[in-house]
Amino acid sequence: MLPKRRSALVASAACVALATGLAGCGGGGTTKAAFDKRADKICTTYNAKLNSMTSQLSGSSSATQAVRILDKAVGEAEQGTNKLKSLPRPSAQSGKIGQAVSAEQHLVGDLKSLVTDLKTNNESKARSLVAGITSAKSTVYKDFDAVGAKACGGGSSAS
Repeated sequence: MLPKRRSALVASAACVALATGLAGCGGGGTTKAAFDKRADKICTTYNAKLNSMTSQLSGSSSATQAVRILDKAVGEAEQGTNKLKSLPRPSAQSGKIGQAVSAEQHLVGDLKSLVTDLKTNNESKARSLVAGITSAKSTVYKDFDAVGAKACGGGSSAS
C-alpha cells in the first residue's frame, strides 16, 4: 500500500481512538450523585489529556509518530478506565454500570489491537477495527449517559 494511504489510515484510526475519550466504572456502594461526581471528575481529567494528544497528533510529521501518540493515548485511556473501574457503585445501578464498564474494557482492548495492527502494518485489520471502535464508542457513551456519568458518556459534565 502506498505510504500516503497508510498515513490516511493512521490519521483516521487516531482520530477515532482519541475521539473515543474515556468511559468506565467500578464496584462497591455509594450514592448515585457521589458516583456521578467522582466518575465525571476522572473522565474530565483523562479526556483533557486525550484532547491534548489530539493537538499533538495534528502536528505529527509521520505515520510512525502518529502511532506513538496513539499508543500513549490508549495507555492513558486504560489508566483512566482502571480508576473508574475501582469506584464504588450505587447498588441500584450496579448492573447498568457493570455493563458500561464491560463495554469500555472491550473498547480499550480494541484500541490496543488497533495500535498493534498499525505498528505491524496490518492495514485491513486496522480498518475493520476502526469501524467497530466507532460503533462501540456510541454504545459506551449511551450507557454512561444513561447512568448519569455525563463526562464519561457523550453528554456534558454533571459536576
